Amino acid sequence: EVQFGPGEASLGGSGRYCLVKGSPEALGPLLAKKAAPSWFERAHTSLAESGLRILALAYKKLDLPAGEAGGAPLTREDAESGLTFAGFIAFE
Repeated sequence: EVQFGPGEASLGGSGRYCLVKGSPEALGPLLAKKAAPSWFERAHTSLAESGLRILALAYKKLDLPAGEAGGAPLTREDAESGLTFAGFIAFE
């Protein structure tokens, strides 16, 4: 069981974010270096072995502030790289 303390589950401010969900196997390689906690593999494997379906969640704060226009369009590859791990959702 993993618990978050005050503020740890917060995105940390206003602005634009890319929110990503997917299988742990697909999302893991998209995380920033050392962004996955030490228990990442062990936790999702254990949950899956107990018969649960698992989604991994991650996010990335974008450089362009909310409401600001202009700049180069954001590609999917740019948005879905260097992500910060946010947690797992487990379904029966």
